[in-house]
Amino acid sequence: FQLCKTIKEDIGLAHVPVLICSSLGQAHDLERGFDAGADDYLVKPVIPEELLTRVHQLFSGTIPASRERILVVDDSPAQRHYVADCLARQGFEISTAENGKVGLDKARELKPALVVSDYEMPELTGFELVHALKRNPDTRNIPVIMLTARDSKRDMAQMRAAGASAYLVKPFAQDKCIATVERTLAEQRLLAYKEASSLYISAGARQAAEQHAIAGDLSSVRADEREMAVLFSDLVGFTSMSLRLSPRQVIELLNDYFDIMCPIVIGHQGDIDKFIGDAVMAVFDEIPGYPSPAERATRAAYEMQSAMPTFNEGREVQLEMRIGVNTGPLVRGDLGSKFFRRDYTVIGDTVNRANRYETQCPPGGVLISESTFEQIADLLTTERLDDLELKGVDQPVSAYVVTSIAEAQEESNDA
Repeated sequence: FQLCKTIKEDIGLAHVPVLICSSLGQAHDLERGFDAGADDYLVKPVIPEELLTRVHQLFSGTIPASRERILVVDDSPAQRHYVADCLARQGFEISTAENGKVGLDKARELKPALVVSDYEMPELTGFELVHALKRNPDTRNIPVIMLTARDSKRDMAQMRAAGASAYLVKPFAQDKCIATVERTLAEQRLLAYKEASSLYISAGARQAAEQHAIAGDLSSVRADEREMAVLFSDLVGFTSMSLRLSPRQVIELLNDYFDIMCPIVIGHQGDIDKFIGDAVMAVFDEIPGYPSPAERATRAAYEMQSAMPTFNEGREVQLEMRIGVNTGPLVRGDLGSKFFRRDYTVIGDTVNRANRYETQCPPGGVLISESTFEQIADLLTTERLDDLELKGVDQPVSAYVVTSIAEAQEESNDA
């Protein structure tokens, strides 16, 4: 940050574009970067293609033709023009509104990337505008920068409480306005990235990546041994059935299935480790104040089977599911290349056996291991299966088909 500031304060170097690339990705870090004069800011780990695109834009001296749309709301024509003009020169697509009511209507219609609004306006104040935007599901995620002559701590707190992302105290220089806008949009892009990434990686992997980034050591390898419950599920006969469907039909069917099953796993505080075709692999860790991993995994499995009629409703072919649950020691950590891609996952005999129990499970059933049963036997009605042959296991084992489970007790956590 200091280097950037020094460059921008030097008359001979001020024209040099500066892109800060840092593992510091909190809101105040981005604010420091743009306040120091940065032209752009990327948070590590950086996607190479994105870095090259940003560098090309900076070196070419051109602004992307289709930058974000910004709505400027102000009842003062002079102030409205002042803000709109400086942002338009940065390549933003600008829309304007002469008061809060018109601004609200335009925000609902245009869904801008950002709203810059005056505080004191007729018909609808900036404070009321923010409230209205945050109440609407379609506009609640649009960040708002407030323009105000009020600068008391109480006013600032009120604006933050209303949902304003940032504020500018009048009078302000255009470069301050630009820096605040760029910072707010960068923060919004970071939030959007985190939200999107949460759909592609497990909660455990996301947490591990954040811890690596905070520690500033992306090359270290994490491996922790612990006791967890592992759940495997798959659809009976899905492979042969999928041969009769188009690829798009297969994807649509699986996504419908996952849309029903995944919330059940998450609802029992499970972490979806991966999808393997039609199979779901989920892990359940010890969480203070919640039932044991064995209980939560078994309840999730039983509830998943109970949800199958909902999935099958209206379908020509009625599908069945098998689920296996095993509890025991395993290793959870980073698996893969430190140079390219890692998978944060679990490995060990406990994982392998959970998969084997699933393959031995009767269609439509939940088959749990003896180690799982021993922890929650008083909650279950089961049918014992003896002398099961598990692939890769020398000795036959016993397992239990869950036929009913007692209702859950009230959780003791304070969340």
